[in-house]
Amino acid sequence: MNLNIELDRQAKKPLYLQLSEQITREILSGSLKEGARLPAERKLAGLLGVNRSTVINAYRELEAGGYIVSHVGRGTEVVGRAGEKTDGFSWNEVLSGQGESLINPYSTAMSELLRQRDLVAMDSGIADPELYPFRDLAQIFREVLSAEGKTVLQHNCPQGLTSLRESLAELISLRDCEASPENLIVLNGSQQGLDLIARLLLEPGDAVITEQPTFLGAIDIFRSYGAKLIGIPLDGEGMMVDRLERVLSRVRPKLIYTIPTFQNPSGVTMSIERRRHLIDLACRYRVPVLEDDAYGLLNYGSPTPPPLASMDKSGIVIYLCTLSKILCPGLRLGWMAVPPEFARIVSAAKQLTDLHTNNLLQRAIDLYLRKGLLQQHLEGVKQTYILKRDTMLKTFEEYAPGGVSWNRPEGGFYIWASLPGAMSSVNLLQEAVKKKVSFVAGPVFYPNGEGANMLRLNFTHAPAGAIKHGIKTLCVVIRELQERNSRAGTVSRREFIPIV
Repeated sequence: MNLNIELDRQAKKPLYLQLSEQITREILSGSLKEGARLPAERKLAGLLGVNRSTVINAYRELEAGGYIVSHVGRGTEVVGRAGEKTDGFSWNEVLSGQGESLINPYSTAMSELLRQRDLVAMDSGIADPELYPFRDLAQIFREVLSAEGKTVLQHNCPQGLTSLRESLAELISLRDCEASPENLIVLNGSQQGLDLIARLLLEPGDAVITEQPTFLGAIDIFRSYGAKLIGIPLDGEGMMVDRLERVLSRVRPKLIYTIPTFQNPSGVTMSIERRRHLIDLACRYRVPVLEDDAYGLLNYGSPTPPPLASMDKSGIVIYLCTLSKILCPGLRLGWMAVPPEFARIVSAAKQLTDLHTNNLLQRAIDLYLRKGLLQQHLEGVKQTYILKRDTMLKTFEEYAPGGVSWNRPEGGFYIWASLPGAMSSVNLLQEAVKKKVSFVAGPVFYPNGEGANMLRLNFTHAPAGAIKHGIKTLCVVIRELQERNSRAGTVSRREFIPIV
């Protein structure tokens, strides 16, 4: 088979997308007929002079689009002109390059693998559904509808309900952070805040500083706007700000994104000294900071350092928070505190997106906060999460094989663990899922694809008993992989192989 493939290594578009698009055109043009066999991944990689993972990702894109199908022992076959309707139109012909860039093959593959319903789910980033305040919320919604009737079902301003912004300003004060209601913008979840800031600040090719590892959703959003991500490593005190300083001396990024408190995925909290240093560097080099404080109210021990926003005297920090982690994710309500001159612009951008956040929801959450119900809820939640975290830690201590290490977070949702030697967390996940246990493999959290032996474990979602069973099972699988590698005289490769 002759494939007419020309890859441009200087182009911004990833090689795997170039490859998948060119094979798609061959199929749509009829050059590749239904039933045609595509070259094996390793063979095509050699012919094109690319890494095998490039071909794997391209084939995954084609399979997701319905263009090819892979059979064990038979190879990969073309299944026809996927996406065409009876009139011959294909959306692939008009889809923009940005549309393709929204698909993360690693997270998509992981989602498919974790789709089973009977897993001990330690991969999630959500709270325990058993702790959702169903009765309180039901009563609150009834009260709001009864008292305000048709009014609450009308439109509201893009920036958000004034009384809710007042309540949120009071909530932020629990984190020693002062914010005026005029500077607050109510969001449909903090993800919307990330998108709005990226849309307003970034142009294709702009550099964005993130921690490494960092929140997968932020990586995907920044990349969707064409940003180049520069990862700054973490240690036990958070972002290694001395390395950040060296980068800033060479590169002028548009934004620094950080999760300084109970970081996702590592659970690490940035020290007060590094927070001061980070603010100093941001001011000196005139780079805005986006502080994601999704987990700041979920502390399980001593008080946490104040947010960066509370230390900012220059108006260079944007503060982002959400109720998804401390209440329930389906409400989709978050907020941003932004400098006064920026609030009008962000509100205008939000209005273009959705006019405003759900008015009934805003009024209900405002009443929930004013009644002091969130604080009552938080106290119970934290006690439960401490028990679950300690269950996971104790089970690791009892059953983990040599070479496995993990941290002890003082808040948040996650334990960050590392595997011995060059063992791959992706390979481990494939084996663990067979035994009904899930987690998130580390490479998806790294802008540069590192973290092959790292994994994130959520301790808030599953019941304590399931967590104990899940960690015991995971340790058994790790030991089995160690023994298998030992017998084979090899270790898992450090290169990140997407889940297949």
